[in-house]
Amino acid sequence: TERPPDPQVPILCAALKRVVYVLSVVATCKGRGDAFVIKAVLRFLLEAGLTGPLRLRSDKEHSIMAVVQAIAAKRAPARCIVETSPVGSHGSLGSVDRMMQFIAGHARAMRLDCEQMWKVTIKANSPLFVWSVLHASWIHSRFQPVRGATPYEAVQGRQYRGLIYKFGQAVLLRQPYATDLPKM
Repeated sequence: TERPPDPQVPILCAALKRVVYVLSVVATCKGRGDAFVIKAVLRFLLEAGLTGPLRLRSDKEHSIMAVVQAIAAKRAPARCIVETSPVGSHGSLGSVDRMMQFIAGHARAMRLDCEQMWKVTIKANSPLFVWSVLHASWIHSRFQPVRGATPYEAVQGRQYRGLIYKFGQAVLLRQPYATDLPKM
């Protein structure tokens, strides 16, 4: 059967080029209006150990330039050099474009698997799809070897050893303090 059309959603992809450590996140809107996207990039930079001077590069689209400038302002007093790629220079951000294609493919695969597992349709504006995009870059950074090591290993100096479950798998948990709370 043919899939109904999805709404278009903007996705920001950030990559630490030297080790291909990546973040992808769905934005609720283009530009600096989505505080979650800016916070996600700032957490990503901190996790990658990028607390000092930094070069941020984007294309010349006004909405992404606004996001990059907001990130640079939030990192103050750390120095940020903001660069934009020349108009028509697709090669200068080609590695991020290729990574975005990889992440989009991985997110689509997780989405289709989850749809088949639960017999549901997941639209691009669904919270589950939003999570799949973020999760796809998380998976890549921790498990996809690049030049002999995963990006996580290159950044953190050790392999990722945490638990991981299949995307969309039902998981039950209880907060450790839940038994101390009142009934309602």
